[in-house]
Amino acid sequence: MTKSSPPDEHVPESAPGDNTRIMIGAGVVLMVIGFLTVLAVILAINAKTAAPGVRVVRDLLIITMSLEVVIVGAGITIFLVQLARLINLARNEIEPLVEAVHDTVTTIRGTALFLSKNVVEPVTSISSVVRGLGKVAGDVDAIRKAAGIVVEVASAASPGGAVSNKHSSDTEAVITDVKSTAKSNVRRRKSTNKSKEA
Repeated sequence: MTKSSPPDEHVPESAPGDNTRIMIGAGVVLMVIGFLTVLAVILAINAKTAAPGVRVVRDLLIITMSLEVVIVGAGITIFLVQLARLINLARNEIEPLVEAVHDTVTTIRGTALFLSKNVVEPVTSISSVVRGLGKVAGDVDAIRKAAGIVVEVASAASPGGAVSNKHSSDTEAVITDVKSTAKSNVRRRKSTNKSKEA
């Protein structure tokens, strides 16, 4: 008997490309920090000669930041306008659609109930009546056959009361057939009644 090895559990590992990207990103950040540190040291050493250049860079950064604030403010304003339009759309167009769908579902439910009461129930009751009439016709046919047998037996009987052997065997076969038909009709009615009760 050999031992089966346990199924290998799937342990998710990070893709090699993800680690490489993280390492490259960390390297770029470290290089920028190093460059800014070297630049700050150089400017600190030559403060008097570098001061006019720093002022120009400072002024450019202030102008750039002001433009960014204006752009962000415009973006927020556009966002708020779009949000207001979305709320307006939800109130004025989507809400009536939802109400229309609700009304449609209510109408369909009413239609189904109407059809159930006015079409399905009468059809099932008519079907039951037709089946009952069919069973009655079958029973009437069996009774007619039995009456024919009785008449035949009576006519075949000799004037002295004796019945011929040929007619008596035919009569017994027909009577057996009528009895079995009647029994099967009774069984069928009982099973139909049980299925209706269930």
